[in-house]
Amino acid sequence: MRKNAYIYISLLLFILGGCTYSVYMNAFPHLKTVKVEDFSNDSKEFGIEENLTDILVEDFEKNNQLELVSVSPDVSIQGTVLDYKREVLTFTESDNVEEYKVTILFSLKVIDNVQDKVIWDGKSVLISRNYANQVSEEDSGTIMTSEEEAQTAIFNELYNEIMKNTFEKW
Repeated sequence: MRKNAYIYISLLLFILGGCTYSVYMNAFPHLKTVKVEDFSNDSKEFGIEENLTDILVEDFEKNNQLELVSVSPDVSIQGTVLDYKREVLTFTESDNVEEYKVTILFSLKVIDNVQDKVIWDGKSVLISRNYANQVSEEDSGTIMTSEEEAQTAIFNELYNEIMKNTFEKW
């Protein structure tokens, strides 16, 4: 009898522990709405902040964890593109550029407007992606082929960094 009680209690704790994990989706359950503020641009890459803001909004819409609003959000995301670099990585045998590296430096804040505090202050978030001018057919689905694709991948990674450092934090 005692052995059965131990098994039932262990099973119950295991089940309840699993439920707690699945119900607790983020570190800030009081946050239900989000606004991605227009990013500013201190880099020399004209107009990049508009595309960045649009992609972050799209990523939050896809995630559906927080409702996007334009007024009175529970949480605000503010940021600046601090620097933008495109550098040559490799050349072909005939000295043509084969591969580039795009690196973007961001500064951003995620602000809990309900509790009036900064959740994350990413003062220097640096993300890079490579792309190639010409790609073979076999690599066409795995290698980025334009600077715009590299930028989009960087913006999506920035979204992942925001989520990882804020809403998915334990």
